[in-house]
Amino acid sequence: HLLSDYRPSVEVAADSLVVAAKESPDTLGAWPQVLTGDVQTMRVGGSHYSILQGSSSRKIAGGIRMFSGV
Repeated sequence: HLLSDYRPSVEVAADSLVVAAKESPDTLGAWPQVLTGDVQTMRVGGSHYSILQGSSSRKIAGGIRMFSGV
């Protein structure tokens, strides 16, 4: 998959929440290799395109609130 070959041109030193769709290939384990800082992951139901709709979008919003401490 593309992420295995991806290397950012600069170090990405930031805490990150990586969200993935359950119907997409599982690349969550690869992100800590390209991001530094605290990397949290979550998978939500749906496809790459549908996760920003309906109940999945609410789950993502909740994950962002928890991750950011808001």
